[in-house]
Amino acid sequence: MQVNIIIEKSRQSEFNALVEDLLASPKEVQKSIISARRKAAKWVRTQIVRSLSKETQIPTSLLRNRVVLSRISIKGEMFIGLNPVSVSRLQPKQTKAGVKAKGGLTVKGAFIVDALDYKPVFKRVSDRAYPVEYQRRDIEKEGQRIIEGEILPKLSDKLYDLLEHELKWRILYKQKK
Repeated sequence: MQVNIIIEKSRQSEFNALVEDLLASPKEVQKSIISARRKAAKWVRTQIVRSLSKETQIPTSLLRNRVVLSRISIKGEMFIGLNPVSVSRLQPKQTKAGVKAKGGLTVKGAFIVDALDYKPVFKRVSDRAYPVEYQRRDIEKEGQRIIEGEILPKLSDKLYDLLEHELKWRILYKQKK
């Protein structure tokens, strides 16, 4: 999923006024922008993991490895990858109908292979013994809804706040030296 981040025009004029008030050099402004983008990307990832965990009832420890983010580029672009979670990681239980796992997931006709340590979950693709398909829980739809509905509306303000904080910190830190 590709996301574009834009600071609103009104916020741009506020930022320019802040730069002039603090007498910031271009180098300090550039460093502040880089740091703010990095922190904003971390904030986005944290918010996605928290919201996804609440909605899907999958532990955050499993989702942290599944949500992949690139840094925010100079153009304000960021790639968010939402990889599926293996059903074997969701504490699967074998039932007569199939397999039940955390997050209210039920896979009818699936079975757990007990021969291996991590107990993978498979489902037959046809009526025959083979082929079988490894089972995963897709989180992309929920993630996309959370990103577009909850996180993107707040991201521009959060990025500006981080930018303002970083710039003030760099100026004040420089004055103390």
